[in-house]
Amino acid sequence: MICIVTALHAEAQPIIENYHLKKSCEVSAFEYFCGDALELIVCGVGKVRAAAATSFILKDRAHDGRLLAFNIGVCGAKKDYPIGSLFLCNKLTDYSAGRSFYPDILFKHNLREAALHTFDRPLCGEPPGEAIELADMEGSAFFQAASLFLGPHQIFS
Repeated sequence: MICIVTALHAEAQPIIENYHLKKSCEVSAFEYFCGDALELIVCGVGKVRAAAATSFILKDRAHDGRLLAFNIGVCGAKKDYPIGSLFLCNKLTDYSAGRSFYPDILFKHNLREAALHTFDRPLCGEPPGEAIELADMEGSAFFQAASLFLGPHQIFS
């Protein structure tokens, strides 16, 4: 089973269409879609909503060793990264808490890896301090919540 968390419906729409997912009316707090081997939840913007939606979609599957959780979405990036570039995050940092999380990427792939910084509000201009590769408002919360249910080798952003 694959569980996907997106912040916005626009991020979810291509996945919903490609995998012919059906909307469930049972969930009222979030938009929730399901198919044969894939479930998707649209959490909304921000860390609290990301953590809540991630916990909701994973709560009944805590011990499924075959389950994979993905956080998929659009993020801010360095100016030299072309729009539409695809990244696999190898480090997620909660900027306000100063904590970092590291998924275990135990498979070969041809994706560009990058570090993702999660912020509490949208950035305007350059962020203070260190150079930021990628920036969003949900990634670190998704990873922390998913880590309550899955191993770090089952969580991808």
